[in-house]
Amino acid sequence: MLKQIERNFIMESLHDFGWTPEQFESELTNRFMRYWFLCDGDTIQGYVAGQVLFNELEVLRVYIHPRFRGRRLGNSLLKKALKDVDSAFLEVRSQHQVAIRLYQSVGFELVSVRENYYSNPQDDAVNMLWRKEEIE
Repeated sequence: MLKQIERNFIMESLHDFGWTPEQFESELTNRFMRYWFLCDGDTIQGYVAGQVLFNELEVLRVYIHPRFRGRRLGNSLLKKALKDVDSAFLEVRSQHQVAIRLYQSVGFELVSVRENYYSNPQDDAVNMLWRKEEIE
């Protein structure tokens, strides 16, 4: 169960992902959803949202508050989320090179590209995979 401060933090980030509050509320009913937060005292700096099923994580969102970006916090946060799973996968826009570099920094590898998958703006989807044994 998320604390109210965590819910509020996620709600404030949804616009960056094109998600609506209704989609987030629906997500909360999914028993496979997990959230990992990075905090400094009482200040939430970022989070990872994903689904865990059979020790595999589907990363849905990685968000670091703009005030805290550029400090490699995304790297630490992703490692925290990957700690207890054997593999993980995600999809990211090909134009989002900062995110792709972040994912590669923790061991994700490109596995496929879906051409013209996204619209507004049009973009390819990059599918990436991480396996625990590949970084240990």
